[in-house]
Amino acid sequence: MICYIFVNTVKDINMKTFLLVAALLICGNLSAQQVHDFTVIDTDGEVHNIYTDHLDNGQTVVIKVFFVACPPCNSIAPSVQSLYEEWGEGEYDVEFIEATTRSNDDDMDVNTYKNTHGLTFPGISADGNAPALVDPIKNGDYGPYFGTPSFAVIAPDGTINYGLSFSELNGAIAATGAIGPGQIEPPTTVNLSYSHPSGKTLNLDYLTATLHPSGQTSPSYNLNQITNGSLSFAYPSTEIPLMNNPTISITTDAPANTGGLSALDIVKIRKHILGFEELTTPWQLIAADVTGEGNSSSLDIVRLRKVVLGFEDEFPNQLSGYKIINEVNAIIPNPGNTVSINVEVVKRGDVD
Repeated sequence: MICYIFVNTVKDINMKTFLLVAALLICGNLSAQQVHDFTVIDTDGEVHNIYTDHLDNGQTVVIKVFFVACPPCNSIAPSVQSLYEEWGEGEYDVEFIEATTRSNDDDMDVNTYKNTHGLTFPGISADGNAPALVDPIKNGDYGPYFGTPSFAVIAPDGTINYGLSFSELNGAIAATGAIGPGQIEPPTTVNLSYSHPSGKTLNLDYLTATLHPSGQTSPSYNLNQITNGSLSFAYPSTEIPLMNNPTISITTDAPANTGGLSALDIVKIRKHILGFEELTTPWQLIAADVTGEGNSSSLDIVRLRKVVLGFEDEFPNQLSGYKIINEVNAIIPNPGNTVSINVEVVKRGDVD
């Protein structure tokens, strides 16, 4: 962004300062803005929440503000439909939504407008809560409002690019990273695996891998089920669509004694605590902490002994028998190639 500030012709220093501050405030307001959350219902009865139904799923959204009797809106409608078709009519990375600015444009009016111009993208009337989408634009929340038709492009991260002309739409959509028909890149092949730092055997039935957008819990895809346990998959695919910053999270429900625990582990942890024979490897130090307190103490020995003897079947605080070292792994798309992700897992209590 470039801001030009001209104060040379102002002689009074206080006026220069005022203009400088005002210009900086204006420039600051030009930075990227997040679109307000809104939910609308189109004339077909479909609900659209801008975040949960579109942006969180990796879609770019093009907004058109119009009203059915607007002459330039009617004139440009066929061109907007053509652009919508070029981007896959909502089946790929881009969705178009148009919303009326008029309170007397009901569902029937908007449907008539759509049918007249052969529009296939969602239309929002006053019946479908159009003001939730339109009012922030009319109020100048994203920049000056100059009437209809107005266009905006919203990227999957929620940043809104408002005040675009129709001729600028295509470039603005592409700038969000959206991919349309004919632009699909080869998918990334992802191979997920688990390992113990010392090569110990792990029971993979106790580990679940889930793919989801970073920082979001929905949509989510259980990779164990999708891959039938192989943990190798293609992204994106018919089973796993594109999403914003895809991330793999690992969870475990392993019981305290997953096998391999014995009196020898208790002896080694006791020697470590007393300083007779310290555990030296990072994975052993992690495994020796069965209470989750961040270090080893006599309490760890007491609780581990109860598990080894069969008096207890879980560690304190409902801690799993497995400790996942690298809990979250972001997938870096590598179109047409292969990404290998290994997750290290330690068995709590097993230091031998």
